[in-house]
Amino acid sequence: LEFNSIHVGLIVYFRQSTGRRCKAMAHFAKSMIRQAFQTWDVDGNGTIEKEELAQVLNQLGNFKPSDIDKIMLEADQNCDGLIQYDEFVDWLMRPVVTIGAAALLSTNSLCLRAEKAFLGNPTKAGAGGPARWAFGAEDIIPVRFSKDLMLQCEHTLVVWAHVEALEADWVPLISDSRPNWGFSFGISKDSKFGLFDPRAGKEAKPQLANEKVGVVPGKWSMFVARGLCSTPQPTAKGKTELLVASDDECMRMLGTINCVGSGVVISEFGSSTKGISGIGSVALWPRLLADEELKQLFLWDAVQYECLTEAQAAWHKLNRRRAPKRDEEEEAELQRRLEAAAIGKIGGCLDLQEMKLVDDDLPRVVQAVEAAFDSVNALALCDNYITEDGVRDHLAPFMQCLSDHFRLDLHKNLDINRDAEGPLLDIMAKLPTEFGIIIDTRGTGFNGGAIAKLLNQGQQASDASMSVAKERARTAQREAAFDAGQQTLAAKWADQTDLAMPWANDGPLPVVDIAEFAEQESGNPILVVTNAINAMIQKNGTKDFTRGRSLEEIGKVLFPKYTNQKLILRKGTERMEIASCDLKVFDLAQLFSDDSRVENDIRRLIDEGPFDKFPEGKKNELEDLRAYLATAAKAMYDHKAGTQMAWATSGGRGLPENCGTGQLIAHFSYLSYSVRPRTHEDFGFRLWEKGEKVDASMVKKGAVGLHAAVASGAVKLEASSGKSYGHNAVTLRLLSASSEPLCVAVPAGTIFQHIRWVHHQNLLVGRTVHIDLQPGQSKEQKLGAFCMNETCCCADDDPMALTALQLKDTSLLRSQGKVWDYFEGLFAKYREEAGFVAGGKTKTGKKKK
Repeated sequence: LEFNSIHVGLIVYFRQSTGRRCKAMAHFAKSMIRQAFQTWDVDGNGTIEKEELAQVLNQLGNFKPSDIDKIMLEADQNCDGLIQYDEFVDWLMRPVVTIGAAALLSTNSLCLRAEKAFLGNPTKAGAGGPARWAFGAEDIIPVRFSKDLMLQCEHTLVVWAHVEALEADWVPLISDSRPNWGFSFGISKDSKFGLFDPRAGKEAKPQLANEKVGVVPGKWSMFVARGLCSTPQPTAKGKTELLVASDDECMRMLGTINCVGSGVVISEFGSSTKGISGIGSVALWPRLLADEELKQLFLWDAVQYECLTEAQAAWHKLNRRRAPKRDEEEEAELQRRLEAAAIGKIGGCLDLQEMKLVDDDLPRVVQAVEAAFDSVNALALCDNYITEDGVRDHLAPFMQCLSDHFRLDLHKNLDINRDAEGPLLDIMAKLPTEFGIIIDTRGTGFNGGAIAKLLNQGQQASDASMSVAKERARTAQREAAFDAGQQTLAAKWADQTDLAMPWANDGPLPVVDIAEFAEQESGNPILVVTNAINAMIQKNGTKDFTRGRSLEEIGKVLFPKYTNQKLILRKGTERMEIASCDLKVFDLAQLFSDDSRVENDIRRLIDEGPFDKFPEGKKNELEDLRAYLATAAKAMYDHKAGTQMAWATSGGRGLPENCGTGQLIAHFSYLSYSVRPRTHEDFGFRLWEKGEKVDASMVKKGAVGLHAAVASGAVKLEASSGKSYGHNAVTLRLLSASSEPLCVAVPAGTIFQHIRWVHHQNLLVGRTVHIDLQPGQSKEQKLGAFCMNETCCCADDDPMALTALQLKDTSLLRSQGKVWDYFEGLFAKYREEAGFVAGGKTKTGKKKK
């Protein structure tokens, strides 16, 4: 059993320097400790310096410099390099680590522990079981001590016993064996623990605790009698506290009786009376053991006596409190606050103080804050029952994904020990200092140095908090103006909205199926192909983009300047070439054979666009440009032979379902007045790479990134849509195809695009979100997201696709205003490079016609 050697050494020193009898550390008066320390303050300045501390500790034993540094770090709570007396006393009295049962068992007057099963097996399981002495049969007599032991004025008696159904009025556990005397501790027929002291005379009877033992027959229990005499000489006058431990509740007080066994002797343990069928150990201390010491004794043996599981024992050894359960009203209030935060109705701080929270509550707390997006920038979890496990497994992964200033308040969570210091300090070191992250861990088990670092009370944190407040106010004004101008924006783009062109994953153009049209129009191939193309477009929910144009005109829009005179048409399983059509597109037969030839065609397509200058104000030319940009950008990013194709699915067939990147590149190129598709680098994006795993420092341990999950086929993106921006702007529906539970992370900076020319906002995930999926589970998840430019309308329940793009500079995710500033700045820059400036003027300043 682990214990703190420094604490033990100091306790030994106090015992020697004060001349006091050995007692629990908590029983030392602070004034006496101060008196003992006065000799340590060599210069008498009221503080203990590191050198003075080292001098005293080296008198106690071989303390290493690292041990002395550890004490300084723990005791110096205000981090001034000096230890005030109050600081040192508080550190010493703090029950960070108990001495433990190993040390306790070495200081008692009696310690008998069974090493094997004596006289049969008292358990119902037959052979085996823990070592014990067996009792409860007429032919079995109590076990005698080698010598009698007198109970002192202060004493603590501990007996591990196996209890069966009680039949006699009084069943002794431990007693005096002398005739006509009969002092004993035992259990009454009605299951009450107590003592019988014959010094009361003829009227003597057992003095019993108020509460029943309450143990299940056939189970081991640890019985404790803690007696304190009220006179200087041993007498029966005083009080005895009676306790029992048998389950996860640990020590339970049964009551106090006005009688003490001080001055009597005990000589034997066990009984031939049915009720106590076995005793595993007996121990006696000539002092009062503190509650914590009794708890450690129970934990020492609780697993072997099957009172606790190993996991339960480990939990209790960490000295954690038992959290009270929330009643229905309290649970409803917690749920109300979490739901309000998730939909943005709580701004600033989500206050969950004194809500009886435990580690198991933290996943839904974190989920609510993630859903709150940018409206919650502080989380108050003060005075709850959170442990270091909850900090490490839930709060730390959330904090490391932050993209702006945040305050986490863990004040007075007494069960958090120092195991959580490292993860939180690492987060503080990795996140940008300008974020001004604050983590309040006062009142936890952290040492003073760690508390001070995490509290981050410097000027930078204060400046960050003020900066956040100013940015929120600025962004709120812009958002209000943006929301009010939606109708104006809709009117602006009304005549520049195109529906999606048909697209296939296996080629820059679909193969046209003319089966149902082959016999129409008197076999006129031009009309047959025109009707087939129109039918395909309309089947995909789009409008007739040919509008009576000839096939040559359609070809000019789709693939300008190509001269091959062939189009692959499909009729059932047959393919036919119509060479007489004057359709200027490249030979689609290439798409079914040589990918390298397709790559060359894609490059030519991009290089040979239909315009040399952006046709501003020319409706038909703009529509042709949009069609070209979408086709070319999709060929680059979404075709399996594209130069920027990122996706790699298990079948090698190109795009996973509901994924795509080209439409966003086309849209942003159009807003930049570009006549060729720009690259993702031009807009500050990075391209997800085939097989790339999500950055482990940005997600929970064991989480898989959404892109990797979709590309591998472990998760299917069944649908995604966008509505407005901010809270719950993106809705995903994921289906797990894995045989194992998955945690899917959607990292901050992930981008979703519109699938057609609607001039609505593309959406940028602003805060990392984790989605837990069970095998075969289909789950809908909403994400908070920023809209990416200020000059287009909000998404309106539009279908969207997951792009392979991620924003490089995640510091932009600190506010909607910063996102708008960045992208609108890029668009303005590229428009100026193209010869256009704000207000519709050319670079020369002349008004454009």
